[in-house]
Amino acid sequence: MNSLKVVGLRETKKDATRRALAAATLRIVTDRGFEAATADAVSAEVGVSPRTFHNYFASKEDALSFYIEQIAERLLAALEEVTPGAPLIGAMEDALASIACSSGERPAELLTLLRLIETEPSMTAHCRGGQDEAGIDERFEALVARHVAASPVRDALYPRLVVNVGVVAARTALEVWTDRNPTGVQLRTVIRRAFAQLAFGLAAPPTADAAVPD
Repeated sequence: MNSLKVVGLRETKKDATRRALAAATLRIVTDRGFEAATADAVSAEVGVSPRTFHNYFASKEDALSFYIEQIAERLLAALEEVTPGAPLIGAMEDALASIACSSGERPAELLTLLRLIETEPSMTAHCRGGQDEAGIDERFEALVARHVAASPVRDALYPRLVVNVGVVAARTALEVWTDRNPTGVQLRTVIRRAFAQLAFGLAAPPTADAAVPD
């Protein structure tokens, strides 16, 4: 077999293991609590040794931060496709709905992850100090700069506001859908309603039968 193919297959396998360990960490935290996500527990969940876990991650915080970075990568990739100067809000809505509703995600786990960043000191510190986060921040700043340069008023408020408010809207939709668990209502529909309210300006609550496209 070609040596380049061997290297490629090896890297693909390593990436799959890394993702599996991160996903298992989040799954255990969601189902059993933050303290339960030990290297032994995560390794057993994936079917590897604790040593393998530590080959990829220094701690559970490290594994969860990797998971967050993957979500941020998907969101940034979607926003970077938007033509500078064009509205970002639609792309933000589509990207967040796609991430939250993808077959590989459990909404309760995403909500757990968002809450951990705020409530668990070790997670808060870890997320703020990572090199990968710095790289994501740089890409976000570049994204903002491109849209500011294309704006007639050179306003940095709009792109920043869209991203920050969009994340809050998606999180709120996740909370409503997960905690109240409305019968028969799809998560994507709740996210669409949240963004429709943003577009409406939050001037008044929607009527019960307000139609929002899926």
